[in-house]
Amino acid sequence: TAVVGLNSDTMKPVRWCRLDQVSAPCTKESITDAITIASNRRNVINRRLAATDLILTTSIPAKDCHATIIAALPGTKLNQDLMQLLALSGTIELSIRQHISRHPESSPTHHEVQLLDLQAQRVTFVPLVRSQDKIEVHRLSWTYLSDNEGAFTVEALLPEEQLSQDTAEQERVQPRLGILDDEQYVLASQESVELPMQATGSLRWLKEKWLPKIISWINPNDTSSTLSTWRPEAEEAYVNPVTYAHKYQELKAKYGPSLVASWTEGTDPEKFVYEDIGIAAYLVLLFERFSDEHSSTFQYKFVDLGCGNGLLCWLLAKEGYSGIGLDLTRRRIWDRFESDVELRQEAVVPQHGLTYPNCEWILGNHSDELTPWIPIITAESSPAHKFWVLPCCPFIINGSRFGHGSSNRVLEGSNYFNYLDYVKELATKSGFHVASDVMRIPSTRRVCMMGVHRSYTPGSPEASRARASRLEYIKSGNTFEPRKEFGRKVNCRQVPQDLKDTIIRTVFEHLLSKDQDAIAMTSDGRRWHCGGEAQMSTIPKLFDREQLKRLKNECGGLQTLLKLNGSIFHVYGGVARLRAPKTMRFNPEAKGFKRRPCWLYQHHPGGPSALSTLILVLDTFIHGLVCCRWLPSSCRRMFICSWRR
Repeated sequence: TAVVGLNSDTMKPVRWCRLDQVSAPCTKESITDAITIASNRRNVINRRLAATDLILTTSIPAKDCHATIIAALPGTKLNQDLMQLLALSGTIELSIRQHISRHPESSPTHHEVQLLDLQAQRVTFVPLVRSQDKIEVHRLSWTYLSDNEGAFTVEALLPEEQLSQDTAEQERVQPRLGILDDEQYVLASQESVELPMQATGSLRWLKEKWLPKIISWINPNDTSSTLSTWRPEAEEAYVNPVTYAHKYQELKAKYGPSLVASWTEGTDPEKFVYEDIGIAAYLVLLFERFSDEHSSTFQYKFVDLGCGNGLLCWLLAKEGYSGIGLDLTRRRIWDRFESDVELRQEAVVPQHGLTYPNCEWILGNHSDELTPWIPIITAESSPAHKFWVLPCCPFIINGSRFGHGSSNRVLEGSNYFNYLDYVKELATKSGFHVASDVMRIPSTRRVCMMGVHRSYTPGSPEASRARASRLEYIKSGNTFEPRKEFGRKVNCRQVPQDLKDTIIRTVFEHLLSKDQDAIAMTSDGRRWHCGGEAQMSTIPKLFDREQLKRLKNECGGLQTLLKLNGSIFHVYGGVARLRAPKTMRFNPEAKGFKRRPCWLYQHHPGGPSALSTLILVLDTFIHGLVCCRWLPSSCRRMFICSWRR
């Protein structure tokens, strides 16, 4: 493209390139709200970030933006051509934020400038990073198609040198606009152009991740972001996200590597260790904020009901907070923790007037049946007591499962969010101002609730009404019983192999017989006799009472056994069917391959013919793997039969 008056020896041409354009329902308010969320909660879209800290926000003329940025960030050498390249005019809403990295060793913490031009209907984001850090300047612009619909375009500012590369070259070398460098740039054209090649790297992320998330926030009819309704506004949050990010990094470096290396439980340490470190960082900051004159009167800072492996209790104790952990089952790893924290194996029976007068905070981390009881126990203990719960498995006050018919309410949508509403309503009626937050932990169940302040003053009519509500809940929970098993694992490892084989083979043959003519196509186009499906409620009729009793005692029931054999069965929504095999390229070093013989090859009545042109060869050397070999034999490519769990 010819650029009039451009000296190619000293100045580099750049262009705005369109990555994508979509239309969506919107209002003026929803657009500004979505931009605010995208700026203040960048970590929701970009998982490499832990939090965002607002440095400056102001409304100024466009010509003053450069000087304002330099003044707000002393020492920053901002490219002199930047404001001209952004084509700003009029009044600009300027914001400067610091994005804190979740992994600073590999992805640096950096500042970002946001320039909102409401008159031009666009917002520009300028990451203040070196060009090699691979983050482009990008902007979102919009036009109104009607009163309640708009068209939204995401564009990136790219050097023309990058646009001339093919995709292969682009993946190897990606020249970037040097926002903090001394290069000289000129805008080749005021008009944007379509990106001439396939979007890769951060361009692909902007198109496929960033823009769809923004649109979901803009769309006032979108209900997919229910989680955000449980996240407080920045000024209302009990724990500051930026402070939390720093505390988490501190505890992660302090405890994480040694715990992961020496983990003795059967669970994944990469998940459970760092999840509990994240929770501990949050609680440490919560304890610090709400320490008052009453805190020193308690013997213990906390009691954790259903403490599980005890790691959370140990982390809090190592950070200087004495406490107690209670659980039905003693864990092996308790031997390591008990020198620093008090862990007790005992049942919690809350309906009998249970209180913890010596513990300031009552915690429930995935406390299951005890979750709805924790606000009640806290309120009954004293007006100075506080609680924190992280609901997971849904149970109501009498210990039965939460769901349709378990509570006096009409349930719609997600069972998890309905359960959160149930717990919040119970805590509110018990006399608390309930606060909530979304934990930054590797879990899908990460909404926590806190009761710090009462909604009444002692001796008031409101206090009497709250007490009456609690007594009503306690009465309805009279049938609550703690779990009866102590320290004994209940899973399929305890089921005799002959019983497992009988049940699996019987259900397998039953499903095949449900539809003799059913043929399905596998992922690679093969025909496969898949049988029919059966309601889980009908499957127990295939077995006698003694078999079912033995199974129930050892693994929890038929559904548990079938789900644990997910390579054969697919159980979802109360319906069981056979799982179609998938052919994959064999890689003995890859994770996820099951090193055991192919059950389908051994038991499917069609034998090898049921798998079309595949020959299954039992490889008895090394690991006894079952490999598949395509015909003709000249191909000699090895495959393994596996199934999606």
